[in-house]
Amino acid sequence: MRRIVTAGLVWLALVGAGGLVWAEDIQPRIINGNPVTTGDYLFFTSLLLGYEWEGGISGSHWNPVCGGSYVGNDLVLTAAHCVDDISNSTVFAIAVGNKSDDLEYEFCKRLTNVSPVTCDTTADLDSPPGGFDEDDFTGFLALPEGSGEIQLSSPRSKMLLHPRYVSGSFNNDVAIIYLGQGAGSGFETDKVGLAASASQWNNLFNNPVTVIGHGNTDTISNANDTSVETIPSAKLLEVAVTAKSDSACDGYGSNYVDSTMLCAGDPEPFNPTLGKDSCQGDSGGPLFSGSVQLGIVSWGAACASANGVYTDVAAMRPWINAASRNILNDYDFPLSVNFGTGSETLSSSRSWTFKNTSGSSITLGSFSFSQLPTGLNMIGNGCVGSLANGASCTVQFEANMSDVGNYRRPFQFQAGSELLEVTLLASVSRATGGSRFSGGGALSPWLALFALPLVLFRKTRKGPLALILMSTLGLAACSSNPFQSEPPEVVFNPTISDQGLEFSVISTGCTQENHLLLRVKGDEVEVVRTEPDMCRAAPQLKRFVMPLPEQESVWHLANPVRYSNRVSREALN
Repeated sequence: MRRIVTAGLVWLALVGAGGLVWAEDIQPRIINGNPVTTGDYLFFTSLLLGYEWEGGISGSHWNPVCGGSYVGNDLVLTAAHCVDDISNSTVFAIAVGNKSDDLEYEFCKRLTNVSPVTCDTTADLDSPPGGFDEDDFTGFLALPEGSGEIQLSSPRSKMLLHPRYVSGSFNNDVAIIYLGQGAGSGFETDKVGLAASASQWNNLFNNPVTVIGHGNTDTISNANDTSVETIPSAKLLEVAVTAKSDSACDGYGSNYVDSTMLCAGDPEPFNPTLGKDSCQGDSGGPLFSGSVQLGIVSWGAACASANGVYTDVAAMRPWINAASRNILNDYDFPLSVNFGTGSETLSSSRSWTFKNTSGSSITLGSFSFSQLPTGLNMIGNGCVGSLANGASCTVQFEANMSDVGNYRRPFQFQAGSELLEVTLLASVSRATGGSRFSGGGALSPWLALFALPLVLFRKTRKGPLALILMSTLGLAACSSNPFQSEPPEVVFNPTISDQGLEFSVISTGCTQENHLLLRVKGDEVEVVRTEPDMCRAAPQLKRFVMPLPEQESVWHLANPVRYSNRVSREALN
């Protein structure tokens, strides 16, 4: 019996260590902050999505979903996940400066599932008219039109996302927005400086740094639970959090990348209401000390319960420099070079051309290709030395790759006094018909864990029994709740199209199609979230299309919170 208990404790410890990152939902999160004095932090910007209330409510308004910072030259720095879904047809605007005096909270209630929405405006965020209850429809912080916003007529053409950012992930979570020539001219003296070296952060360890935003102030908010209201702040809030070393964020496992992320916060795991942190709606906003921005609000565990994670501005500076120079037409060169995709192998060559459009000669040098993957090589560099205004030069690359994988690797170089960065993209896929399983080795660590009881009890009859027990616990531990399946996602506005089920779910910026699962039970369909929404943008509806099985013609969508909809394929006829 003692051996069984010992084996169980060892096995559970190993499983617990491997699954620590997923022990609770990781959510976006200003907690326990103070209102900013009017006129302070005029480099702060609000990223706004246009919306219009349904049910006859007239007038368009702006919904702040993220923050950002004005960095000069008509450029705004923010998080990539804040603008990843923006298209040229999206109604999008940016308010530069502290707009606290213009923000108002609109509270809307749907009295029944069929009645129109009624909306009220209130300054009392803690107790809107009628209070919060299960019939609440939604609420927004609204910036009325004419309050100084800069509207982007073709927003996607004004944005550059880091080429190594992958939708739904957290690494390289940075983007630049161009407001248009002269749009930010009144804020040039209020722009924030950007960190240029890691030492600027390292010298601040265990000291306070500041984060600001209009985000959620409620520590219990959970983006995956739409029954919990999100209460944003009409006032711009600031909070001092402690700068931490990377080791303080070790609990996030491989999600935390120490070369591109910063760790900061004053969490209270057992009583988050006493902690200090950023929160949902603060994504993209600045983490700074004095007049220097060090980080960008990116992601983290439930508000104020663990340290927050921020994009490292100093690590992003080579790309920020390159993107800024491109937008401002100082230099003309591709920020990425794509070698394409090969099956089992990739053989390809590409050239990269740099044109000097700065108006004067510059010196190029200090090229570094050390981060390129095996089989992708620079074979000719004609860009070293002085380059006259209007002149061009070329770097040649060749790919002969056989290692399966998706590659996004940078090379860096010096242009004048600035370090710039370009990303090389390549992909090698397996040939079709191979194994349907993927992994990094012949033996899975989970196989070793399941085999542990047999090893410990190899000379007894208890081995098979222990294996069954441990395997059951192990499979349960693979989910965030070992004893209960994840609740179905709340589905909004479902319709059936030729492609399948089209629907919306609430996302804070990271939800992707492969994070959702259709679970079919007879004529019922449930949408289940398989991965938590980890980013920190304000909650918003995001549209998806997923195929439905053909064997049923009528589906009932099970929605556990507010809405239940019945949709039919026959509606297409």
